[in-house]
This record gives sequence, C-alpha cells and structure tokens, in this order.
Amino acid sequence: MIKLIRMTAGLMLLFAVVISCSTESEPSLQSQPSATPEPEFERVTVTPVPIDTPTPAPVAKTQSQLTSERLADPVFPDWLDPDIATAQPSDEEIIQGWTEFLSNTEVSVSNWGPQHFCADGTHFFTNNETGELAESSDKWNLRGNPAIPSSNWGVIKIWDWLDFERTGGLIWHSGSGSEVFVTRSEKCLEHIAD
Repeated sequence: MIKLIRMTAGLMLLFAVVISCSTESEPSLQSQPSATPEPEFERVTVTPVPIDTPTPAPVAKTQSQLTSERLADPVFPDWLDPDIATAQPSDEEIIQGWTEFLSNTEVSVSNWGPQHFCADGTHFFTNNETGELAESSDKWNLRGNPAIPSSNWGVIKIWDWLDFERTGGLIWHSGSGSEVFVTRSEKCLEHIAD
C-alpha cells in the first residue's frame, strides 16, 4: 500500500509539475480562444504640416482711371487770352472759360503752397502746420474783379484775396506780381472719381 501511496504521490507531484509548467509558459496559438480576433496593423502615411506659411494670392490691382489725356496740363484758350483774341468775350464767357481752365488743377505761386481747384468746387490747400493737403471749407468760384476796368478783361478773381491775370502769354498773381503755374491735379481727379 505504501507502494500505492508513493506511486499516487509521485503521480500527483508529476501532475503538479506539469500544471505549473503549463501555466508559466505562454499559451500556444492553438490554445487561444478563436473569438478574439488577431489585431491588424495598417501603415498610414502622414503628410507633415508645412513650416512656411503659404504666400497669399496677389490681389488684382484696379487699373487707374487717370489716363494720360486726363492728366495732361490744361492749355489756356486763345479766345480768352487778351493778347491774342480779336474780340472781347462777355463777362459770363470769361468766367466760364477761366472756370473750365482752372477746374481740376494744381495752382502754384512762389509765395504760397499749391492750391487744388476741383471741378465740383472743392478746394484743397497745403496746411502750413502739417505740410499736408487739407480740404478747405470754402468752395471756390470765379467772378470778375470790380476794381479792374472791363477793358482789362484778362483779370479774374477767386475769393477776395486771389486775383489771376493773363498777360504776355503767362498767368500772374496780381496781388504779388508772381507767375502762376497751373498743372493738372491728380488729387482733384481722384477726389472726383471717389
């Protein structure tokens, strides 16, 4: 019986060793349950975000409406020049002719900054404090100068302080005797286009 007990004890010991060995080792593929799917890995290519910021698309520039014809300096009309004209125009024609000539112009005289006379009556002047163009609250308009006899019809007045005179093929500031330079005013043309 001792033999039987030893044999049983030996079998139990062998059984215990087999069980302990089988729990310490990893289960084989055959012993895994079939309900759990084997994980699948998929390779994905990732594009990195660019480090440089993209250049914005250029904004289409609007073409300037200021053609070379519109920017051309005004030409004083012969019929309004007392040295050339054969007949004196009426007062209304003189005022209308000077108004058309001075509309949308930059007028410069040596003793004061440029003045801009826009066709809609707007007047821009150079601010003495800032040196920048400022809009005047006074609209400009022309009238004859009552102090000048009608026989000297080449003189025109803007406000009370500004007289222009056409003599010898040039325009003069009557108050100072300085020559007046008249060119086209881009400021006025832009102002009118707005």
